[in-house]
Amino acid sequence: MRQFGMVQVVPTNCAYDAQLHRIELRGHHHENWVTFHASYINMWENRGDTIATKEAK
Repeated sequence: MRQFGMVQVVPTNCAYDAQLHRIELRGHHHENWVTFHASYINMWENRGDTIATKEAK
């Protein structure tokens, strides 16, 4: 990004939840997975908010 006159900062750590990898899928036939994973879905849907941009000179 420096070649375009922009400053690139070190990105923050991504959200990692160890509990996410311990989810037991057996026996959860009536679980609403959209609600269960709503925070992760929201992060994915807002991924465009982190695109680097620069004002035109």
